Amino acid sequence: MVKHFVLKCGLFLLFLVVIDKAFLPLRNSVPNRVSDPRVRELLEGNIDADILIMGSSRGDESIRNTELEEATGKKVFNLSFHGTEVEFSTFLLELFVDRNRLPETIVRVLDDPHELCKEEYIDFRFDLLYPLVKYAPVRKELVKRGQKNWLLNALFVSHQVNWQAFDFRQPPAHNDTLLRYGTQVELNDKSLPKGEYVRDSSLNQSLELREKVQAFKRFEAICHERDVNLVLALAPNYREVTQGFMQRIKELADPETHLFEFDRCLQAYADSTCYNDPTHLNRKGAGLFTSELATCLNKLERE
Repeated sequence: MVKHFVLKCGLFLLFLVVIDKAFLPLRNSVPNRVSDPRVRELLEGNIDADILIMGSSRGDESIRNTELEEATGKKVFNLSFHGTEVEFSTFLLELFVDRNRLPETIVRVLDDPHELCKEEYIDFRFDLLYPLVKYAPVRKELVKRGQKNWLLNALFVSHQVNWQAFDFRQPPAHNDTLLRYGTQVELNDKSLPKGEYVRDSSLNQSLELREKVQAFKRFEAICHERDVNLVLALAPNYREVTQGFMQRIKELADPETHLFEFDRCLQAYADSTCYNDPTHLNRKGAGLFTSELATCLNKLERE
């Protein structure tokens, strides 16, 4: 009787394993169907850049990559993602340095005032990782952050996959700008309606989260350990810089880290025609900021 029971259990487990393995081709095919291939290309070691831009949508929309490349003579790639924060950028950087040619310079565009605190619109973008569970580092990170059970994740492929695996629609063809420069959106000429330019805001340091400060420092350490120039860049919003924000960044930053701020005396940045919305530059504003950033990077190159 016991042998019969054990045999049944063994056959049932074998059946589960066989069924589970059927999910393997499905899991491995999902990365080829993502609408934004940049994280996949990072994991495959296919990104080659002299200057790497990282950040949230401010990193994506504050810099005109083609103009920065022309002004510096360096190959530029933008690895900024809308809605991401410093922990996600640090995770991507850890993956990047292990699999791709190291860039000469990394420019991380800061989020004023939410760089080190919780913000509704910026978070760790799990949705960008779920389709990429084919890759072991992604699976490990999802387990680490409580998105997957470590034991089930190790035993069953079916536990690893998410609903994206069952979406067989082909994404739109990737445009040349995304593949070449990493730019997620095409900057437009839309202007913010003229409104009041906010001048009074102060940093509330009590809102800082320890894990974000740690990620900030880890990002720095990764760069410095590999002799990669790190530039922490502050792009303008349609308001004055939060009082105390850059002072706090200076307190945290290592001496080797370069800090770059837009020219606060440049009156154009107080003009609504430079902005797409209160926190993002349009084509005109990004052109001004890119020109300033290029001057900074060229100066660092000569030093």
